[in-house]
Amino acid sequence: FKVEVINDGRYQTTGPVAQGKRFNVGPSALLSIGGIKVAVSSRRVQALDRTVFEHLGVVLEEQKIIVLKSTCHYRAHFDPISETTFTAIAPGGHAANPADCAYQKLRPGVRYYPLGPVHGTHEAQDD
Repeated sequence: FKVEVINDGRYQTTGPVAQGKRFNVGPSALLSIGGIKVAVSSRRVQALDRTVFEHLGVVLEEQKIIVLKSTCHYRAHFDPISETTFTAIAPGGHAANPADCAYQKLRPGVRYYPLGPVHGTHEAQDD
């Protein structure tokens, strides 16, 4: 890896999810290898908006592909600059879609998420 940028990891968000919130993710760096840029920080943080990259000097509109490890908050600030968004579902401790969990004691009629399918109905099984 080549180290492109090093900074203190302090930035202020500008997007609709956490507008104006100050973050300190600790010492951070922008690394590159084979034409790929990787933003790393000392502390874990969700990519609530594009300032997580911009504070390292990344101009997102100049990137062909942007990859995030995030659940959903990123959409408010990244979807407007994206031609297409793909969601990858990976195994782990928390399901991205609550309807994918194998509930054993959930009573019929409960929605898995707001406006989502209802547990115990054909609507839930069609998803």
